Amino acid sequence: MPIKFILLAIIFLIILRVTSKLRTRELGRREYMIWLIFWLGVGIVIARPETANFVANLVGVGRGADVMVYLSIITLFYLVFRILVRQEKMEKEITKLTREIATRNAQDSVNNP
Repeated sequence: MPIKFILLAIIFLIILRVTSKLRTRELGRREYMIWLIFWLGVGIVIARPETANFVANLVGVGRGADVMVYLSIITLFYLVFRILVRQEKMEKEITKLTREIATRNAQDSVNNP
């Protein structure tokens, strides 16, 4: 029972942190809502574990813990995918900026020997 309260307190702190990131505009409203729904869902499952069993029965999985593992894996793969896409975009932007700077430096050295 005490672990439940500890975990719920941690989730509460995480929600406060996410809310502060929204206020400082480090997170957009969309990302804020996604994280808020995610952490509220985790809190519900911790507070009432039978919720996971209910969801498992709805989707045809035997146990609630299995559903949570499946959802966790799917979420992690999705987040890794988003990070990789963002990284590739940043790499392309860095390459473009580097070429631009090199071109300007080359033109400046030609114009000002």
